[in-house]
Amino acid sequence: MFARSVSNDGTKFYFKTNKDAPQYRVVSYDIADPSKGFVDVIPEDKDAHLEDIKPIDQDKFVVVYKRNVSSSHKHLVSCLSIHSPRSKTSSISTRRMANS
Repeated sequence: MFARSVSNDGTKFYFKTNKDAPQYRVVSYDIADPSKGFVDVIPEDKDAHLEDIKPIDQDKFVVVYKRNVSSSHKHLVSCLSIHSPRSKTSSISTRRMANS
């Protein structure tokens, strides 16, 4: 299992982890209310590897996903997503394709 602290918002901490999620997910844990346990903030996408995540603007994450969109041509797509844990919204802001 891998877990890396991404950020915190007061007593709520955010982690990128592959526990029960081979493609990775982002979870939160509130040390002021440990009875909630770990809560999915960005669930695992079975079709994309959550490559990287960075906090921005104090309430959003920039997330980079990598996925193989064509098994015969091995194209790799990197998607840059912006997620807001407070509003539970996300939007794709850019995409890059490259031949492997």
